[in-house]
Amino acid sequence: MKILFYGLIFTVALVLQSTVFAVIPILGAYPELVLMVVIIFSIINGGAKGAKLGFAGGLLQDMLFGRLIGLNAVVMMIVGFGAGVLAQRLYKENYVIPFLSVLLGTWVGQFLYLLGMMLFGLAVPWDITVLSVIFGSGLYNGLITLLVYKPFVYLNSRIIYWDELVKRAG
Repeated sequence: MKILFYGLIFTVALVLQSTVFAVIPILGAYPELVLMVVIIFSIINGGAKGAKLGFAGGLLQDMLFGRLIGLNAVVMMIVGFGAGVLAQRLYKENYVIPFLSVLLGTWVGQFLYLLGMMLFGLAVPWDITVLSVIFGSGLYNGLITLLVYKPFVYLNSRIIYWDELVKRAG
């Protein structure tokens, strides 16, 4: 049951990322909604679940839009695990922690993706334009996180509740 709900959330994030937010850039940057969702659920659920969700969300994004199948999956798995492990030691109810986690997680994820592209032999222009887009994307994700973090915490508690209810009902 949880897989269905998380899959639906990732699908909605992918649709929004590729349609609505694709026409609303801020300083030339676009949000990475799937990565943001992975980091938020990693903060809430911990590193192991964050790694699983990151791999699933990244693979879904790769299958639909990626050139390098699996690279997003590995990058989001690493970022999800890292965000989940680091968030265990922090006070998650404060809005600053999710904002900074998503901001830094997006930056790390974008840099890891570019490094992965280089490892696969693709040319990556390391100039101020690319770096400004990466930093802008992290800021964009962080600002969106301020709006959606509390609803996602509530949604996650409902997903867990419904999953337990279905398991007990048989």
